[in-house]
Amino acid sequence: MSNQQVFLNEAKLTALKLNNDEVEKALANKLVQMTGISEAYPSSVLKYEGFKGDSPKSLIANGYNHKRSGNVAFHTYQGG
Repeated sequence: MSNQQVFLNEAKLTALKLNNDEVEKALANKLVQMTGISEAYPSSVLKYEGFKGDSPKSLIANGYNHKRSGNVAFHTYQGG
């Protein structure tokens, strides 16, 4: 985990015959249930969907690089 991104061991997922997309979606769903995390996005959302404006979702998507970014990116609550 680094910079509000979770990096999965894709080789291990393949060895365990797990589907990367399904694991990413499940992880994103689990992250948003955690205290302090407001949003979480699997790489498929960040790769293939476009977002405009300056919302957290669009800022995360605009900073996403499919070769260097994590498998799941998340946003934490700001303020009280």
